[in-house]
Amino acid sequence: MRNDGYDVLLHDSVPAGIDTSRVTLGFAVRYMAGLPEIQSKVQEEIDRVVGNDRLPTVKDRENLSYTEATLHEAMRLGTAVPIGLPHSTICDT
Repeated sequence: MRNDGYDVLLHDSVPAGIDTSRVTLGFAVRYMAGLPEIQSKVQEEIDRVVGNDRLPTVKDRENLSYTEATLHEAMRLGTAVPIGLPHSTICDT
């Protein structure tokens, strides 16, 4: 095993990234649980673009605009870091 710090970085970074993704997707599922009309639109788009015979790929992303927008909205409303520093603009936008 290498002893130059990269193995430690990998062991620390991968679980942190997985946990952040898990929390974000968990919030998105809980968010959509109360919005059946949004669920239906996301499901219809996934069925139309991806179908039932394969998994989605990165190439499908450009055709899943509603699904992507829904996930972005869930990430905007929920946060994986509940005690993070507040953010604001320094001028009108």
